[in-house]
Amino acid sequence: MIKNMLWITACVVLTAVAPVLAEADPVADAARDIMKSYEKAIVHVEAVVKITATGGGPMKIPEQEQKVKVLGTIIDPSGLTVVPLLDPTKALGAMKINAGGQAITLKFKGEVREVKFRLADGTETPARLVMTDDDLSLAFVAPEKPFDKKTLAKIAHVDLAKAAPKPSMLDKIITLGRFGKTLNHTLNVKLGRVGAIVTKPRTFYVGAGSLGSPVFTVDGKLLGICTRRTTKGATRSVGMMSMLGGKGVSAGVPVILPAADVKEIADQAKGEMKKSKPE
Repeated sequence: MIKNMLWITACVVLTAVAPVLAEADPVADAARDIMKSYEKAIVHVEAVVKITATGGGPMKIPEQEQKVKVLGTIIDPSGLTVVPLLDPTKALGAMKINAGGQAITLKFKGEVREVKFRLADGTETPARLVMTDDDLSLAFVAPEKPFDKKTLAKIAHVDLAKAAPKPSMLDKIITLGRFGKTLNHTLNVKLGRVGAIVTKPRTFYVGAGSLGSPVFTVDGKLLGICTRRTTKGATRSVGMMSMLGGKGVSAGVPVILPAADVKEIADQAKGEMKKSKPE
């Protein structure tokens, strides 16, 4: 009798647990498929930027060199990659500082140098800046020389033409990124939802993601690329020590630029890439 009761109890427990164990997670499955397809398309781009300042009056601001490392998404079999702006001065606008009780408005200019890719497997290869779009806060980078067959086998690309339709609020999204050196450049996958849809002055979506990363819908289509929405021509006030220390100068809101809009500017970048093709 006791054995029968134990057997019945065990069957009841297993029956209750089985649906939980067998429960599918389609969003996680979709994320894993996207990760497998595009892991090699998520790279880092590094550059050295020479920064000069004008408008300081009698105060001389020395030239500085700043190392920049950003996330990039390869969007073409050639290796053409879309990244956030490499030149940090593009996001500064004019800057007001207080120097010895005197208000000074500075303007900054950057010159991008020594660009290189760090591919998914850690391979580093020279690159060149092809084009920037200040309004969209995007830049396009290409290999300095065409990739050889060995290198081409190490990359994948995200097809901008396979764009997702306009989402609805709270639709599920999947974002691919990559950690930096501290976490060994490991691929990073985030699940999120569309938190806002901005329609003016142009369409942007707001959701989880890192600048430069691609964002997908759960059916594997590209929703867009993460960029930064900034206020054009803004003037900011910072302390002198903050400016010289390179702190407190970033601005803007991370947004997702729709894939169709990225493709439009990327097509222009492809044209520029062909014009400036190295011999």
